[in-house]
Amino acid sequence: YTDGAAHLVKVFANSTFVVTARDRGELASLARVLSDDVSILYVQDLLVNPAYQRQGLGRRLLDKCLERFAHVRQRVLTCHT
Repeated sequence: YTDGAAHLVKVFANSTFVVTARDRGELASLARVLSDDVSILYVQDLLVNPAYQRQGLGRRLLDKCLERFAHVRQRVLTCHT
């Protein structure tokens, strides 16, 4: 995410699904999914601004992703800290 704005535009444009939560225009959390929309769903990013952590935003965005791809059998989420 540190490669500049042009890099980010391409990252999000090539994603299958992106959902965000905002607070008065400020980005509070974001989830980004890659999928073939048939057999696999890969949650690439689930990010929550530290100022908004512990409020359930990550869970709500993950739920939105899983709802959107409920028909996809295999779901992958990898984590790093």
